[in-house]
Amino acid sequence: MDKEPYYSFIDGNNKIISIYEFYRGNYKIMKKIMSMGENGEITYETPLVFLDLIRQKERSPQKIENAIENLKIVKEEVKKIRKELKRGYNQKQKGFLYNLCNTLLPKRGEVGDIRNKFDTTMIILQTIPYYLYSKEVKPLLVSKGLIEVNRNNNDIKIKDFKGTIETLFEFFKEKGLTNVESLEIREKNLGWYYEIKDR
Repeated sequence: MDKEPYYSFIDGNNKIISIYEFYRGNYKIMKKIMSMGENGEITYETPLVFLDLIRQKERSPQKIENAIENLKIVKEEVKKIRKELKRGYNQKQKGFLYNLCNTLLPKRGEVGDIRNKFDTTMIILQTIPYYLYSKEVKPLLVSKGLIEVNRNNNDIKIKDFKGTIETLFEFFKEKGLTNVESLEIREKNLGWYYEIKDR
């Protein structure tokens, strides 16, 4: 699929199928396959639905107005998903990063002249994928003597609060995570196809 989005018209049951990927910055966080039939209801599909692209015969484009209207409705559903992802972004953090957030937040009264760095760092800590960054962040902070952590990551002791925030901020800056775009939720339509039934 060099040119995106891919699209096709095939034999089928009068429904449109569209696939979207959702990203936070450069990181893919979700994929959704949605279909909408004649009843106007959106259904979430599994990748098995793509077997129809192999089994069914391709057709020339037709009922284009229907396809456009249905894609608009699917796009509205995508907007709802994006809104939910924005609303619930900080509920998905886990493990060491989750515990680090909970340890740093009560100390926000100590931020002084690093308020902006603290705010940016806390937003990033709550939104980055834990499985990509925990293994880098934890040894970085421990090796510099900024924190102490017990074996199961539940008990984190902050030894140098400002040093921890400064170090985290610089680490995130090097990773390109301190700009607003790195935290934005966006979606990408990979493609769609329209199943058309002969009358």
